[in-house]
Amino acid sequence: MATSRAHLAVVPAHEHDVVDLAAVREAQAHRDQPAKLPRYSPTTSLEKILRSAAPFAAQKLDWNEGTIAPPPSVAAAMVAHIQAGDGHFLKWYPQLSGGEDLQHELAHYCGVAVENLLITNGSDDALILLCHGLLGHGKTALAPTPTYEHFCVNVAGTGAGLIRFEQADPFTTDLDALIAGVAFHRPQLVYLVSPNNPTGTQWAADDVRTLAVRFPEVTFVVDEAYHEFASLDPVTGKPMTCAPLAAAFRNVVVTRTFSKAFCLASVRCGYVIAHPATLDELRPFYNPKSVNQLAQVAAAAALREFDSYYRPYVAATHEARDAFVVDLRDRGVDVRTGGAGNFVCIRVPEGRTAELCKRLEDDHIYVRDIASRFPGYVRITIGLEMDRVAAAVHSALVAMGLSRTIS
Repeated sequence: MATSRAHLAVVPAHEHDVVDLAAVREAQAHRDQPAKLPRYSPTTSLEKILRSAAPFAAQKLDWNEGTIAPPPSVAAAMVAHIQAGDGHFLKWYPQLSGGEDLQHELAHYCGVAVENLLITNGSDDALILLCHGLLGHGKTALAPTPTYEHFCVNVAGTGAGLIRFEQADPFTTDLDALIAGVAFHRPQLVYLVSPNNPTGTQWAADDVRTLAVRFPEVTFVVDEAYHEFASLDPVTGKPMTCAPLAAAFRNVVVTRTFSKAFCLASVRCGYVIAHPATLDELRPFYNPKSVNQLAQVAAAAALREFDSYYRPYVAATHEARDAFVVDLRDRGVDVRTGGAGNFVCIRVPEGRTAELCKRLEDDHIYVRDIASRFPGYVRITIGLEMDRVAAAVHSALVAMGLSRTIS
């Protein structure tokens, strides 16, 4: 009824029309609503780095991107596509829905059917689709915090409510507490990041199965942006995942991206893994030409290099992360991690995070101040050469009076 009144108010009035002032005010309030929505306003070091004399000498550890270049075959595939037909392919829209080549490469990589996949313009696009397809006015989403804040903005954009579910220890998962929270709040959607950004915690597939069976009316979205950096499943020897659950259960959905382990953040390519019936709920909001052709070419080429190129990179990142944590703790630094992901958190007194970030920036090391969503914490992406970073973090904390010197 409210929507109808607002609609009538914006139709041009004729001479003898009666103007409904209440409806006009309601329409004005609705029009102004986006200005009141929460904003996702991240800061990035990229512009500073690009303006520097030696951009590739800087250590960009603020956005959890891959820290190496993709294999030469990926860039070669992109260049070949641009040059094919003297550039004539560029005048056409991309292959729809990600194209058959990428669809089949992804299905093989994920161990699911093509019918379980929806390729998107990054996993952010996937999360927007899920919010618009499954939420709206009068509905609610629940997310254990801290979490990926852009998802929270997406929820607000649909008019749905958001329940921020605080856990006793954010660096562990508590299935019983989450079950109690879902039972009490009765949300329509639960958002689980696994591995979680920024804490590195993971939700085991058995736990998600328990949730899905216990609450069949709730959709559980598992954001696996950092899937390749997850702990290895002791049975399969592969990274932990909820992909098989998503293919089988209508109320489990997995999202992933090529922006992290595949080192392709600039091309924007992601995907959804879900039951075909669930994907049908998203298609009314899906633009099948949203994934550009260069992203499709790059992603397909990258998948073909996973075993030979990316798997060793992921293993080396795990080793670097574990060594970095030991190094920092030996230096007396309060470093926290849930055990997975290509990042860790440094804890400092509240109000001091910006100072730590600035001191590291002066040393050409760029990290992320996440105090606005996780008070007292700075997040650091893990690269393959972290010795200098550990020394710089320790030196900065000593200068701030927050750590002891090492003799």
